[in-house]
Amino acid sequence: MGKPEAHMFHISKERLETLRCSLSNYVPSDIRLSDNDLIASLASMTIVNGIKSAATSSSNGGILSRLMSVCSSIFGDLFAKTENEHLTFVIADIRHRLDICDIGYTGNCVIPQLVVNSLQRMESPITPESHAQVASRVRAAVQDFDGPYISQFVDTLNRFPSSFSQPLVYTINHPEKVFITNQSRFPLYGLNFGFGTPVWVSPIPHSAINFVKVMPVHPSQTGYNIHMTTTSRAMSNILCNPSWLDLATLIF
Repeated sequence: MGKPEAHMFHISKERLETLRCSLSNYVPSDIRLSDNDLIASLASMTIVNGIKSAATSSSNGGILSRLMSVCSSIFGDLFAKTENEHLTFVIADIRHRLDICDIGYTGNCVIPQLVVNSLQRMESPITPESHAQVASRVRAAVQDFDGPYISQFVDTLNRFPSSFSQPLVYTINHPEKVFITNQSRFPLYGLNFGFGTPVWVSPIPHSAINFVKVMPVHPSQTGYNIHMTTTSRAMSNILCNPSWLDLATLIF
């Protein structure tokens, strides 16, 4: 898999608005892409492009190619349906969708929304058109995530407790996936341990590979902080990807 490497980036509201405008010609007029749609789609494409570039430049490409060829011949049927698709898991918080943010509910409060794209689309150069296509699929996946949907999801798990096992195995074994979680709604800078507003809020240095956390910023700022973890080889390509760096400023 490779050694994990994580960095924090900042994305300003102004740059997000500029990005939204650049995609508007490729999105139906009745659809407005949210900040989360824009960030989740671009971060996913950026990671996939970084992984592709790392694989292309690998000095062990010959050995790796032969190994993958052998595995493909042995396990071809198992991965036939997954080798050309990419999964983005948008981990959605149910609390604000059920209007229960003020009651302190903390149990089982997230549901992953699955966004499926072709691997070819995700690996393509990031342009306004390709970005708009992926962002639109994120919007389609999360726009119906409401009370009735959540109720049906929970009822299904209660009635059929093992119903999650097959999707879980499929997800774990899927070779191409990115996880996105948006924590910017949480009032993390409202926590006071006796010293006033925290100067800085950040997750642990490393998390799972290909994991993106959208974090809140200090009250003196606008926008979002983006914590991204992937392999060190992929990250080296991300740190020189103009499509990402035109939007995101490296913090550390």
